Amino acid sequence: RVRRPGRALDLGTGCGVQALLASRHCAEVVATDVSPRALNMTAFNAALNGVANVACRLGSLFEPVAGEQFDLITCNPPYVISPRNDYIFRDAGLRGDAVSRLVVQNAGRYLRPGGYATVLCDWVHAPAEDWSAPLRDWVADTVCDALLLCHHTATPLDYVATWIRQPLPPDEAAMERLLD
Repeated sequence: RVRRPGRALDLGTGCGVQALLASRHCAEVVATDVSPRALNMTAFNAALNGVANVACRLGSLFEPVAGEQFDLITCNPPYVISPRNDYIFRDAGLRGDAVSRLVVQNAGRYLRPGGYATVLCDWVHAPAEDWSAPLRDWVADTVCDALLLCHHTATPLDYVATWIRQPLPPDEAAMERLLD
């Protein structure tokens, strides 16, 4: 684990879990989200845990921290590959893996020298393509080194079947929309 004091950014904080974890070893943590409710939950969780070094900011992706730099960036974006925006915690409303690509491609601009970014995301690759090919393209023009890890690969049907069950029961029409 990398534990350095400094500034941290929890991009798309949700309930603030990563912000609270970073608050233990960072002097300042900025937690951003597009959801006022998520930011309220983050602030509540920080107060409940006696954490005073987490600041909440409303906005999309890196907008609330324009021009700033951090020693640590954590992000678990709404990365489900879906054209929908039914669930703000899950669906970004962008086509394909666009939200994941935007976060990965831009994180380096907000890192101080020697900083780290950790992003949990999904991405699309062709069946015959190496799983890392799209990610290598995403980081090719960044100023950062990258460690790329793959947990598993799924067919489009398996992927859709996994996410369509969460949080709703399976729905054939919804599955078709996602597969499209």
